[in-house]
Amino acid sequence: MTDAIIYNANIVTFTRENPYHPGKALLIEGHKIKEIGEYRDISKRFPKTRRINAQNGFLLPGMINAHTHLYSTFARGMMIEVAIPTFPKILENVWWKLDRALTEEDCYYSAEVGIIESIRHGVTTIIDHHSSPQFIEGSLDVMAQAFQKTAVRGVLSYEVSDRNGLAGAEAGIEENCRFLKKLETDSEPLLRALFGLHASFTLSDNTLDKCAQAGHDRKAGFHFHLAEDRIDTEDSWQQYGIPIHERFTQREIFNTKSIVAHGVHLPEESFPALADTKTTLVHNPQSNMNNAVGCTPLLNLYENNVFLCLGTDGMTPDIREEIRCIPLIQSHHHKIPGAGLAVSKTIVLENQSKLVSNLFGNSIGLIAPGYQADLIILDYSPPTPVDEHNFFNHLIWGMSRSKVNFVMIDGRIIMKDGHLIGIDEQRIYERGRELARDVWERFKKLN
Repeated sequence: MTDAIIYNANIVTFTRENPYHPGKALLIEGHKIKEIGEYRDISKRFPKTRRINAQNGFLLPGMINAHTHLYSTFARGMMIEVAIPTFPKILENVWWKLDRALTEEDCYYSAEVGIIESIRHGVTTIIDHHSSPQFIEGSLDVMAQAFQKTAVRGVLSYEVSDRNGLAGAEAGIEENCRFLKKLETDSEPLLRALFGLHASFTLSDNTLDKCAQAGHDRKAGFHFHLAEDRIDTEDSWQQYGIPIHERFTQREIFNTKSIVAHGVHLPEESFPALADTKTTLVHNPQSNMNNAVGCTPLLNLYENNVFLCLGTDGMTPDIREEIRCIPLIQSHHHKIPGAGLAVSKTIVLENQSKLVSNLFGNSIGLIAPGYQADLIILDYSPPTPVDEHNFFNHLIWGMSRSKVNFVMIDGRIIMKDGHLIGIDEQRIYERGRELARDVWERFKKLN
């Protein structure tokens, strides 16, 4: 980490006022952004500060992935030889077998490879939701090691579930508690923790009570799947006789630091429970399409003041793909061109930053004085003019596919000229491929 001046940059700030500064310079002091201005003026005042030439690239805030599963990295290329007609069957035949096949080393390398791919796509903050039933105790420490090695900002949790028996649920609760307590005493500026849960339909009242109490004792937010498929909402009525949101409101699990993913089948009567508690709902459009669970009622949620963010759910390391997908899926679903543009802007330009700033207690996710220096430079040559009015359209339809050349996190250069600094990618990928073969073999043997 060192003070720096990034110059010859087209700066997209994501701020409401002055969102675009073509051909300007950015002054960074330590971990934070100091000012935007003319290169001649800044360089004159700080003659000894390190220079970084953006080469007329586009300088943006680092991207934020608000919900993903790094343990799914080794699923890419895995052949599934059975028909999977429903979402519950996908869980049973793919994801719940894959996570049971993971060892300690698998957890580390699937995380490290996934993080490296995220960096290469301009992601500087990852909110992960982890599961490895055969390696629970210490699993979040292993995940944390991968984040620390790559110097990426991360929020970690372990998903508690009853699907692996009472002992598995208890171990998951303990792992969340242990890691939350560890971060209370250890100074980890780039790491935070939430209390992870799987989903309502895999959590008994008894387990949910224990999770709620343990999380409240640590003053934690919670991170879990909510109404991704109809099975979640139907199970709540069939097993407990109440709408799904009541299971969580009764236990005060919704709160300003809590994150729920998907909400595809969340009934409208549940919206106030999220809006009133300022709980974050994370949209994962490509995963929802891939699993054929439906389309999140994003516009209705938005109109009802639910705080919305964006994740990939492990489908891709590139959150920019998901940014592009928001207006596409909403336009297709509502049969109205451009239906999702307004909510896309709110999510990308405002809410992603607000979520991470709240979790870390710092200003993160915008290019403005006082914000943490989480930055990326895109090699984007626009075919049409870019200005303060149309930059978001360029972000969706052009920058979403452009190459990331430079990444800085918390004032530290992580990638420059397309090369990750201090990371042996070849060795990591080679070992990852070796481990993936073993994971696939174990996967095939599981019932």
